[in-house]
Amino acid sequence: MVLTHPDFALASTPPTKEITPALWWLWLRLKEMEPSSELGGILAWKRGFHSTGKFNSDNYPGDYSIREAPNRTGPWWWTHCAALDWTFPEAQARSYGRMNLYSGRLDRSARDNSDPRVDMVLFEWFGQTDSDSTVEGYNEYREGAVTSDPSHLWHIHLSFLRNKVGDFWGMWALLTVLMGWSVAQWRESVAPQQEQPGLKEDEDVKFVFGNGKWTLISSTGATSTVDTQAKGSALAKVWGNAVVLTAAEYAAVMDAVDALSPDA
Repeated sequence: MVLTHPDFALASTPPTKEITPALWWLWLRLKEMEPSSELGGILAWKRGFHSTGKFNSDNYPGDYSIREAPNRTGPWWWTHCAALDWTFPEAQARSYGRMNLYSGRLDRSARDNSDPRVDMVLFEWFGQTDSDSTVEGYNEYREGAVTSDPSHLWHIHLSFLRNKVGDFWGMWALLTVLMGWSVAQWRESVAPQQEQPGLKEDEDVKFVFGNGKWTLISSTGATSTVDTQAKGSALAKVWGNAVVLTAAEYAAVMDAVDALSPDA
């Protein structure tokens, strides 16, 4: 089912501990969008974003994937990989329709100064926006066009900022780009929902996360603190900024946190 709003529940857990739940969540959503597409790879023990910061530091010190500050900081850079290859088999026969569609959406978003979504989570991407034999791409961190080897004519490569590769909201922002949403549609999807008259009691309760704890705010304005310990701490590793959720969204997020930290 293609999402129409943020839903961070995981249908399955990452196959290896080096893949963040947020990155695995993105792949599951991409597969839902394009069922005949394939996972070209996430974790690979080679230099670059497909492997962990530790692997690069130990074996390829100075590699470009661990050079800039965002790729050397945060809770995931040392222990998790930060790349995904999204493969379209028909593109190997030079049928570039889907490659063009999704590469084009990435390219337009990356070059649009009024669209912050790609900046939130990507370091760079490679793909195919036309029908020639040259790979297109864009380095979002340095704001410039890039290219790569011909294998990227049939798969889209996404390199994530290592300090954001576990950020579910950043992955949601990127997913809306690939789904073809406008900036306005994305902003609306992440804006706090306005209370409407006639809602049931459990529909207009808000759960606000910030400073390592959740606060429940009822429709009357009364507040109480919830999940201040393990789950709040685990969620802080996913989002460092405050978020506002309805009761139903809060329940979905807690499911995602349980997947992230089963013993919480």
